[in-house]
Amino acid sequence: MAAEMRFEHEFTVEVPLEQAWQALADADALAASLPDAQLRPVDGVHTGRIQLDASRNLSCEATITAVDQDEDEHVATVTVHGRQVQGPAIGSAVLRSRLSEQDSATKVSLTAEVLTTGHDPGNGFQEGARRIFEAVAEGLERRAKERPPAMAARTAPAPLGQPPAPVPGAAPVAAQGSWLERASAQKRRVGGAVGLVIAAVVLRRMRRGRRRRF
Repeated sequence: MAAEMRFEHEFTVEVPLEQAWQALADADALAASLPDAQLRPVDGVHTGRIQLDASRNLSCEATITAVDQDEDEHVATVTVHGRQVQGPAIGSAVLRSRLSEQDSATKVSLTAEVLTTGHDPGNGFQEGARRIFEAVAEGLERRAKERPPAMAARTAPAPLGQPPAPVPGAAPVAAQGSWLERASAQKRRVGGAVGLVIAAVVLRRMRRGRRRRF
């Protein structure tokens, strides 16, 4: 039996558009929102097992791939391909996230187009797909709310000719100076060491001379 399904969900989060986009645009967001999933990320592709219905022991081996990220329109498209574990059913889904700015908040519209085939009408495949979509929508909403904004630069640009302001809590670092100043300092250190060696040699010779006279 083949079945086509379409699911839709909308929510609004009180975060700026770019922050929500960073949280939801890639396949990692979808993979992290799947309940009871065992997925392994490799080169941006997540593969593993997804639980459709634990009560019926219904699960599938799935592959999740990000296929498009339109940063201008803020539309991200992710595909999911799955095959039933110990069963003949196969399915695929295209999940799109469309983000739009609403004052200081962000509206997120999710759609999923699902195509399945090879399963029995009463085995819970369709119900499982709907339940997973709703769980993913809740997970994406939670991710968009909880993910902190990108860290701002910790140091402001210093005026020309002045060293940058120290980072709060960081250990102080001595100024290095120019290469000429560093070379002069090194020369002074080397010269001092050489002077100590010469003084030690002269003192040793003076002591030897006194022993010979006596």
